[in-house]
Amino acid sequence: MPDYEYIDTQDALDRAVGTIQKSSYLALDTESSSFYTYFNELCLLQFSCENLHGIIDPLAGLNLSSLGAVMENPDIEKIFHAAASDIVELKRDLGWKFVNVFDTFLACKYLGLESCSLSALAHFYCGVTLEKGEQKSNWKQRPLTQSQLDYAHLDTLYLSAIRDHMHPELKRQGLEEEYYQEIEFQVASLSSDTKEKDPDAYAKVNGVQKLSAPERGRFKAIHEIREQEAAAQNIAPFRLMNNHEMIRMARNVPEKAADLKRFKAHPRFFSRRGQDLIEALSAAEPIEKNRMPSPTAFEPGTEELFKTMKSWRSRVAEKRNLESGMILNNRVLKEIARQKPASLDQLKSLQLMTDWKTENYGPDLLKMIQSADGNGPEK
Repeated sequence: MPDYEYIDTQDALDRAVGTIQKSSYLALDTESSSFYTYFNELCLLQFSCENLHGIIDPLAGLNLSSLGAVMENPDIEKIFHAAASDIVELKRDLGWKFVNVFDTFLACKYLGLESCSLSALAHFYCGVTLEKGEQKSNWKQRPLTQSQLDYAHLDTLYLSAIRDHMHPELKRQGLEEEYYQEIEFQVASLSSDTKEKDPDAYAKVNGVQKLSAPERGRFKAIHEIREQEAAAQNIAPFRLMNNHEMIRMARNVPEKAADLKRFKAHPRFFSRRGQDLIEALSAAEPIEKNRMPSPTAFEPGTEELFKTMKSWRSRVAEKRNLESGMILNNRVLKEIARQKPASLDQLKSLQLMTDWKTENYGPDLLKMIQSADGNGPEK
């Protein structure tokens, strides 16, 4: 294994950035606290470039602005695996912008490989087996163990080599223009905004739909208290009480503090909110199925058009040997069915897809809209 540097001082970071600026590529990965905390926080930033491998500690109070400038340098290719999750983290916590990105996960999807995990690609292209022992590690803890650091380092070590195998293949299959437009579109579309918690999240928990109306009401009450306490303690909700135990409690209602011992949960949860749980369960109103949150209804005249577009997408995906979502996802198809653009220019103005997709899929989409409306598309 090549040596890597753990960077937690400004001097070390400045030296590393100096080396990175001379490299033609920068492979990147992140680790966050999401498995342990309610509010997600960037905990590690791993990188590999031509002459240096390193792990940067963003919790060490470093000024990372010089590294952020590298992300906007078009002469340095930024290589990620599953870029979306990492870039969202970096945009949110550091406000960075990105140009010249290569995503090995997206490339894998276009190339139609059997498995697109990083470990599968490292084995397929580099003949190495990556360790998985620290996948659920607590990356916010300090000091980090040697095992954690060794594991994290491997996430960028082979990305450049994988990219160097994939890029010629994308070009050989005539996918290069489509691929690069798609990754640029995806990166630009990624938001740095922190999403608000879904008030209807309780209804999406597996098993809730099978509960009786009184049980659903009680489950919602438990879920709300768990969310409040998880936010207050900045702890991942399932670490206070998992969904299975909440369903058990909704069915087998505790009437006094001693009854809480029948359920598995973090001791702090019951000690702090036990009485609140008992009172909320007692006061919970039944939730009938017709009061459960439902998907947004289609606007009049759009559902059949959406179904027609989905059938078209399936045919295109099969012909191209791609997953359906790689053509156009459901959200995009629903919006096109709702907006019903009458020309390629109108379709492009919706900013729902790349220019490549507008040019190659747009004519078919307009014909389907024409057929649904009985009007010809504008020239």
